[in-house]
This record gives sequence, structure tokens and C-alpha cells, in this order.
Amino acid sequence: MLNGETLNGVTLNGPEYLVVSVSPSAGMLVFGASQPDVVLYRMPIVDPAAGLLTFGSEQPWVVRYLLPTVNPVAAHIAFFGGQPDVWFDAISSSPGLSPEVDYESWIYLVEVGAVTGLADIPGAVVNGFDLNGASLNGDAGGGVTVETLRYTDSSMGYATRPNEAPGNAQYDPSLQQPGYVQRDITVGAAQTSFGEVILASTGHLDGLLDYGLDGQQILIRRGPQDGVYPDDFPLRLVATLEQPEFAATTVRLKMRDRMALFGDPLQTARYGGSNVLPAGIDGGEDLKGNPKPLIYGRVFNMAPAPVNTSRLIYQANDGALADLPAVYDRGAALSRGADYASEADMQATAPAAGQYRAWLAGGCFRLGGAPTGQVTCDALEGAMLADRYAGALLVRIAGRMGVTNIDMVDAYALDAAAPYELGIVVDAQESAASVMARVAASVGAWFGFDRLDYLRIGRLATPTGTPVVEITDLSITSIERTSQAEVPVWRVALSYDRNATDQATDLAGSVSAERRAWLAQTWRTAVAANPSVKLQHRLSGELLRDSAIVWSADATAESARLLALHSQRRDTFLVGARLSGGEADLLDLGDVVRVTWPRYGMDGGRLFVVIGMRLDFGGDAVDLTLWG
Repeated sequence: MLNGETLNGVTLNGPEYLVVSVSPSAGMLVFGASQPDVVLYRMPIVDPAAGLLTFGSEQPWVVRYLLPTVNPVAAHIAFFGGQPDVWFDAISSSPGLSPEVDYESWIYLVEVGAVTGLADIPGAVVNGFDLNGASLNGDAGGGVTVETLRYTDSSMGYATRPNEAPGNAQYDPSLQQPGYVQRDITVGAAQTSFGEVILASTGHLDGLLDYGLDGQQILIRRGPQDGVYPDDFPLRLVATLEQPEFAATTVRLKMRDRMALFGDPLQTARYGGSNVLPAGIDGGEDLKGNPKPLIYGRVFNMAPAPVNTSRLIYQANDGALADLPAVYDRGAALSRGADYASEADMQATAPAAGQYRAWLAGGCFRLGGAPTGQVTCDALEGAMLADRYAGALLVRIAGRMGVTNIDMVDAYALDAAAPYELGIVVDAQESAASVMARVAASVGAWFGFDRLDYLRIGRLATPTGTPVVEITDLSITSIERTSQAEVPVWRVALSYDRNATDQATDLAGSVSAERRAWLAQTWRTAVAANPSVKLQHRLSGELLRDSAIVWSADATAESARLLALHSQRRDTFLVGARLSGGEADLLDLGDVVRVTWPRYGMDGGRLFVVIGMRLDFGGDAVDLTLWG
């Protein structure tokens, strides 16, 4: 669809109509030199695993709707894992251009997962409707089923058509409040509160008391009363239910996102102590119950676990290593022999005296003689250099916790912006959230689940580029400057190059003075400073931050970036606005918006980063926290 072409009598002009070509071989839509404001509506479903765009029975038309998978750097939409099954050369046969959508007349559909054992009871009622009309998602085990309970705020109710999937599914018209979502970011994890969905009950929902709703998924959709399901009802929110609250006339379905999942320990694998010496690498009674060591990226001077004291076998990582470049005894490096091909090879063959040999696939090594003191090692996890960047580490850590719905475009963008090699030794009992926060803080990044349950990753930076949404006095309902106490910093001190095992004493005589000094300190520090800031801001202070960055040049670059970001005045505003449903769907944390307002130097428009937002689904009211 070329810019300037005519579709159903309407000429497509301006940056929002820049779909210029489709590349089946590359699996992308190419937009030319700039990032479009607008792509295609009737594209509510993007399946990163299958690489599909689902359109339903009709061709899409062009309106203001931005897909979350757009890569602004490359100006294309990438399809992960495969090619889309529908291309756009048939777009001219679209049913019609719809630049103006009447969002006010749209209805909400809420779909709630519930575990119940009523599937085989004749006459059982779910949601006020016959169970035979409910959608069964499958056997949940133990003789129970997972049902889908359906609600709408339409006074007329809603039911899917017989030929839709599922067919003839009825929605109870008892939805009073379709909920809200509030999300905020700082460096590290995003903070999210999804609020609650409120249902009106005349007593017909009392049966929900016997259902298992906690931990189940809740979906919120929105679309026209006469819309085709599910094509015309794109998801507005995907969340997890907590235990519902019942009152005389209402049922409150409280929601949360999956950040709570990251509160669990990242490392759950423990040694069983099952060695029958001299064989085994499961440890003896001294290691029984202890967490196995776990690392990410490149780490220096970590203390491995002695998993076999007879054969002097140590483990540095619960998983494969890309390399084990050094092993030390009392700080002195041992020579390296040939790597082992298998665990059996390692068990059967000892290294020569004064040597170590690595079994990389098992994260282990074996010594050729009894050590004289503390054994430490340098270890490398992640096969390629890019596998040790922050975005890649966050993806692997989230995957270890069972999270696979990750916006990979975010991860790639972070790694392109901060191509720094990192290294993390996971502490015993440390939560996944804590480890991920350490990774994110190293490059000034944040992470959190969006309202469609995808893990998003971003980096706090100076707002630049084309704004996603324009906010003016026509849509602003309130505006307030906050964070009055923030003062620009004049100095940034960023720690890097962590020594995982401090060794100030008991070192071998062959250890050099330079290495002794390195071993005596946990961190090195990269400093960036601008003393002139104190001339204007006499109370200007310092920004101190720990990082997992490995190399000095990278730490120096990041400290300079932080100084440039925080050594000038930054403003934070709380802005209340009324946006259309389409505009509200465009916004997400980390996006850039332009605010035009006749005060605070914003009369000509000023760019901000969205660092917090509360979206009220009941009325498309948006409260934004903007930074810039």
C-alpha cells in the first residue's frame, strides 16, 4: 500500500500510511526510512512462536493501531519462528477504510478461568447458564475441569455465533467495572497493580465460591456489540486471578501480573549427597541439601563446589560452560590440560600434577593434585559474546522460571544499545527478581510484564524520536509537576569487574603484587564527573551504582551515559488525560510522548518518557507519569 494511493475513495497520505512492501523471504513488513505511527487494524493476534498474523475472515483495513512487535530501529515488523500466512497484496479489496472508530459504543468481554469438579453433574449451572453451553478448556486433573466463565458490560448481553470458536458461548451481562492496570518503572523490576474486575451479583454468582479461581487466567477484550469473535475483540489485558471477594451485591475479581513468579529462588537444584566415593559428582554429606552453583555470563575468581573430594572434582555451574579459562589454588593459576569429553572420562582420568582439566558440558573440572588452600576459578557461561549481554541474560533467567512469552524485540534493542559483557554469580536462595534486577541495573534497564502478559524490557534514556501519542490541552484533564526534591548529580561512580571471592590473605608466594591488590577488593570503580554542575546546584550529589559489567571500557561508557542523563534537570509530571481506546492501546511503558501545555516550557511541545501509567478500562481515562 503506497503512500498516496486511494482506498475506497480515501487518499492515504501522511506518515501513518507507509506500508510500502512485503518481504516473504525476510518475514517482515518494510516501512521505508521512518517508523510508522499506524499499521494495520484487524491484526489483534501476533503469535511470536508461529510467526503468524491472524485476520479471521476479512482483509484488514488501515487505522491508528500500533503493533507491539514493531522494531523502530530497523523500521519493520519481524515475525519470529516462521512466516505469516496472510500477506497484504489483497488489501485493496478491504471492506472499507475506517479512520473514525466509535469506541464509546464498544463493549467489554471478560473471560475467567475456573477449576470446577461439576463437569459430570447433570443440571450444574456455571455463570447463570447451562454448563453444556460453557467452554471447556480441558481436564485439569483429579477429576476436575477448567471452565471459561464469561461476562460483559453490555445490557443486551453477548453471545458468539454458531460458526465462531467457541460457538454459542454466552456472556453474562453482569460486568460493572472491567478493571484497570497501573504499572511503574524504575531501574530494575517494574511495579504493577492490576486492580479488580467487579461483577454485579443477584445471588446467581454464589456458586463461584466453590470454584478455584485463584491462579487462573483472566482475559479482558473490547470490541463492537455486533463484532466477530475473536477478531473484533482484541485483548486489552491478560492477568492472573487472586482469590475473589464476595459481597451482597458484587463479586470482586482481584488481579495481578506474573511478577510474583520471580519472587521464588532462581536456583532450586540441590546436591543429594549420594556420592559413593571415589565415584560421583552429587557431593557427600557436607554438600547434601546445598544449592548447586549457578552463574550467568563471565565471572572471575568464584569458589566452586567440591562435588567429589576423592577425585578432586569441582563444579562451577549447574549447566554447561562455554569455557573455564582459569583455575587458581591460593590465588596462583594452575596450568590447563585437555578438556574432558564426558563425565565418565573425567571420573576415569586424572590430570597431571599442577594441572586442571575441564568438563564443560557439566560445568565441572578436576585437579591433578590436592590443593594447598582456597580453590577458585574464572568461568564463562553463554556461547557467544552477545549471549552475555543484559537482554540475553534477562531472557535466559526468565526462561529458567518458566516464562517464554517475552518480547524479544525489546531484548535485542537493549543489547544493541548496551553491548556490555556481564557476569553474575547467583547467591544461595537469591530470588529470580533479585538476579534480574542486578542485571538490569548494570545497564540502566527495567523489566516487567505488560497488560498482555508479555515480559517487556526497556532502558531509561533521554526521550527522543517520533512520539507515539500527542497529548494536548484538548485531552489533558490534570497536570502536576512532582519529584520536586530531585537535584542533578555531578558525579557518577559505577562498580564493575567483581571479584567473587575476596582473598586478602593466605595467597601463594607466586601471586603477583598486581593480582594481590585485585584479589583484596570486591569491585573496581568507573567514575564520570562534571564539577561545573555544582556551580548551579550547590546541593548536587553523587550517583552510586553496582553493576555486573566485566570490562573497564564498558563501565566507563555506562558511567558517562548516566552522568549525561542525570547531571541536568529532569522533570516528572503526573498527567491525567482522556484518550480514545485506539490511542490508549498505543501506549506502553518506555514509550515517548509529546505534551503541549501552556506552562513549564511545554507551550511548543516537549518529549517525555512514560515511566508510569494507570489505564482505567471503564472509561479510557489514563493517568501517566512522564519523565524527561
